Amino acid sequence: MRMRAVAFLVLCTACAAAKEAPRAAWADASSTDSVDAALEDAAFAADGVAATDVQATDVSADSVPADVPADVSPMHPQFSFAIITDTHVVGKSASFSRLQKVVAWINAERQARGIELVLVLGDIGWGTGGGLTLARNALDKLAIPYVPILGDNEVHGGSEQAFDAVFEPHYATLTTQIEGFERAPTPTTDPADAKKSWFQNVAFEHGGVRFVGLDWAARVEGTIAGEQGDLHDYPGATFPWLVKQMAGLGPRAAESVVLFSHIPMHESPGGFLKAEWLAIAGVLAPVGQLVSATFGGHFHFDYEQVEEDVGMTLFVTASTFSGPPRVRVVKVLGNGAAFAYEHELIDVPFP
Repeated sequence: MRMRAVAFLVLCTACAAAKEAPRAAWADASSTDSVDAALEDAAFAADGVAATDVQATDVSADSVPADVPADVSPMHPQFSFAIITDTHVVGKSASFSRLQKVVAWINAERQARGIELVLVLGDIGWGTGGGLTLARNALDKLAIPYVPILGDNEVHGGSEQAFDAVFEPHYATLTTQIEGFERAPTPTTDPADAKKSWFQNVAFEHGGVRFVGLDWAARVEGTIAGEQGDLHDYPGATFPWLVKQMAGLGPRAAESVVLFSHIPMHESPGGFLKAEWLAIAGVLAPVGQLVSATFGGHFHFDYEQVEEDVGMTLFVTASTFSGPPRVRVVKVLGNGAAFAYEHELIDVPFP
């Protein structure tokens, strides 16, 4: 894990110089085919890596056993949810085709695997090539509810407000599909600089599990700071949303809360600075017996780390965009008093 974290730091240092690449590619493209090809190259460039340099991760159809408390009665399967992340749709090119393949796989496997929900963890799409609309059109083909959240690349691509416009009707639909689905009011304004942001913070219940989605993406374009998480600690923003959600948990089964975000929730390059992570840990530690895990994307590789100061585990999932398109399927087990989770990492065949 340490080697992978170092590799991500090296990748991040190349990001800042490449942030204008998508705009340049769109401006230079002169035909439909060249637009698609240019946007695909731009999507790789936006993450500071060439398409030819992308290597598949070394995990396929791997599984993580359930962390079952020793002092409770046997666990029984309740339902499963799937996680996909970093789809990077920028046009009708490979990124779009990969997402379509992933959607088709989930639809084909949902009954056999008991998948009832899909979490889409940011960097979904952006740009003048209609990436967000194409991504939503593909995701709308899912036969089960899906919950999208914002990533840093939508901000870098100048598509933060567009994300809100494209997915707002879908969020409205989710209020009829998912128990107690709520989304924080947006937009909101940072009192420090009067900057308006369209945060995508959500929460809902499913099968006795509380899911809390958190938008930690920095509102910074064109610098390495945009790759880090940001607390957004002001009224109507993300940190107060976390505080509110954790304060409102009340009595409930152990390990029955799951957090998810694009930016991985831990102290690291591409995650949070130490002071910010300590603020988050200060909110989570008092309810550590309830919070089982936090799921993230952003890194483009699979990563797992126990956050001992909080009592939860961070799981980062590789992208659908580079290497074999990755899906994480999480089986939820319970017995009324507590929950446990089994993970399976699956590479969807492509092309």
